[in-house]
Amino acid sequence: MMLDRIDALGAQIDQLTGRIEELLAPFAHQVEQLDEIPGVGRIGAQELIAEIGIEMGRYPSAAHLVSWANLAPTTNASAGKTKSSSTGNGNPWIGATIGEAAMGASKTTTFPWAPATGGS
Repeated sequence: MMLDRIDALGAQIDQLTGRIEELLAPFAHQVEQLDEIPGVGRIGAQELIAEIGIEMGRYPSAAHLVSWANLAPTTNASAGKTKSSSTGNGNPWIGATIGEAAMGASKTTTFPWAPATGGS
């Protein structure tokens, strides 16, 4: 019975994976672009597009996006004493995806955010 359940779950995973690929087909180019970022990967790219979308114009700045995702650190201080604080209760799916991407990127020697240097 356990093996039958495992087989049924495997079939359901395959079905859902196919549906995800079908729904994200119009965004294949964006998925590929995000997949090139160290640490993100294909599934991470799909999750980011599903949660954030591809239209970044709705966010006036990167800080607004981070704030919307509730990932921006806060300072909680009073009377000169700093108290512990958290980032709050943001979108758990974005938080998990970005956390996994950060851990994956930390294990590489590449720096996608480093400016290109012009040699002479």
